[in-house]
Amino acid sequence: MIWTINAVFCLVLTSVTGSIVFGFWYFIGQWLEKAGFPNILYLFMKLVLIFFAFPVLYVVMLILDRTYGIYRGDLFLHTKVIMTVCGILFVVWAGISCFILLRQMYLVYRANQLFKERFECEKYKKEIFMQIEQKMGISDGKVELAQCYQAPTAVLWGIIRPVVILPVEDYSDEELKVIFIHELTHYKHKDILWRRIASVLIGVHFFNPLIWKFHRLLRKWSEHACDFEVYETAGGISHYFNTIVKIQVNSQRLHSYFAVHLSENENELVERVRRMKIQKEIKKRAAWKAAIICAVMLASSSVIVCAASKGVAEAYHVVYDATDVEEEEMASPEMPEYEESGETEGIVEEIGEVDIMSRSSGSFNWSVSNGVRKTTTGFSAKSRGGISVTAYISPIDKTVRAGIIEPDGTRRYITGKKYLSGDFSLNQSGTYKVYVENNSGAKITAEGTYYVR
Repeated sequence: MIWTINAVFCLVLTSVTGSIVFGFWYFIGQWLEKAGFPNILYLFMKLVLIFFAFPVLYVVMLILDRTYGIYRGDLFLHTKVIMTVCGILFVVWAGISCFILLRQMYLVYRANQLFKERFECEKYKKEIFMQIEQKMGISDGKVELAQCYQAPTAVLWGIIRPVVILPVEDYSDEELKVIFIHELTHYKHKDILWRRIASVLIGVHFFNPLIWKFHRLLRKWSEHACDFEVYETAGGISHYFNTIVKIQVNSQRLHSYFAVHLSENENELVERVRRMKIQKEIKKRAAWKAAIICAVMLASSSVIVCAASKGVAEAYHVVYDATDVEEEEMASPEMPEYEESGETEGIVEEIGEVDIMSRSSGSFNWSVSNGVRKTTTGFSAKSRGGISVTAYISPIDKTVRAGIIEPDGTRRYITGKKYLSGDFSLNQSGTYKVYVENNSGAKITAEGTYYVR
């Protein structure tokens, strides 16, 4: 299955791209935080999600190769060895990925069940909540307030219908203000959405250890960003963190992948206090400078990713050339070439779907019924060049023809079973087609490639 090759390389290249950008931006972001750009690292982390989510490098490499032939013009063409290995890797990846994603769905389901029996808060709590909403510029009704006996701690839950859920406990007015400011700031930052996206990407890129580290740091720096934005409104550093310590409870029953709450453990809280004190002493820089830095970082990342693409392409060609030589050595002796013209009685010609790899190459995976000649669409080739055609035939005991149709309609072909490989020299310029003809008495599958020199 040729599509598994593209799927595997798309996945690997996307993971490589995300890792490069993550490593580059993380170290630069730490330096910028110390230079007076608070929370810029958390912004970088959210931008990194784009590079882990979208196959930027894969798409760019294919466009450059197919349009301009920058990577030799045969990027991701397959050999039997590559196709087999990619098929196995894809099956293994799909199984583990589905398991991880299903487990995450189960955790979300459990949390939903945990909060299912929530109910309205007392009137004075709702009044304080509405006052905080107004001060923070959040429209009334955008975020609900509720309480639940099963809630382990105050938590923000939900993306479409967000709700702040309180445990059924007595809190002072000051404690409620800290809780509401903290959770509503997470709402304004869309932190639940970013965490959910990151958790899905863990299921996709589970084989990459950096995605697990990225996810932990995303959660950590989301709390740092929230602390830095709200500590003054919440009464200063001492009051803010003393209140959090006072109301901290055991929250192990709720998975922090999918919700945000005041703190996960004591070590994390100590780290947040330490970082807050450091940030408070640093002179804050203008926001427009941060915007310029982000633009420069995007440009720099593009250069680094493009440089990495060259190394990836060279590595692929090493594997491709090595396995291509092995297949040539394992193949049958050179197949004799035949030629015919005119119509063939009992043969119906059909046009098959082709995956165009570049201007000079393509691949096909055809189901060819008995009595059918399946062809590619026409493509240009010049005299004194050549067209190489390979095809794997299944069932392996069926004899078929594979070859080219010249501009004047002449058909040149090789014939055989299981594996066909022909190299046709050209003596005229014009429009050519590649074809597979089945007259074996049964339906066959032909999977192969062609390359125009």
